[in-house]
Amino acid sequence: MNFIEEKSTIGDVSPRALLWWSVLTTAALGWIFWDFLQRQLRFAIEKQADWGHTLIIPFIAGYFVWICKDRLLAEPFKRAWFGLVLMLFGLMEYTICALGPVALHHHNLMGFGVSVTIGGLVLFLFGWRAMRYLWFPLIYLFVFSQTIS
Repeated sequence: MNFIEEKSTIGDVSPRALLWWSVLTTAALGWIFWDFLQRQLRFAIEKQADWGHTLIIPFIAGYFVWICKDRLLAEPFKRAWFGLVLMLFGLMEYTICALGPVALHHHNLMGFGVSVTIGGLVLFLFGWRAMRYLWFPLIYLFVFSQTIS
């Protein structure tokens, strides 16, 4: 299969388009969640007993994806538009926690919004078929990227 060739059917995602969408959305989410990501890194460095593990978790989750990359790339990705609903819900929840009442301004609650947004983005870009292989790394990333007290 030639991964450089562009797909012409509606719903299929070409690797080139997927790369550009991934770069664009990663930059946008990095900007939107900058406060959260900065705080997450600071907690991981300053409070290693509770947060230190969060620095290695993304690499472990990425390894889980790498293990099944052949099955994941066997068919073209198809967008799942329901992912946009999840993204909007996650962004809304994050915004309410970040800008709303002080009682909701908790790092783990904001992390839930980040997790739902990322999960929705992955679902939107890669589709339901790919989620058969991506659900475990995503859940692993979301659960173990939170504080353990």
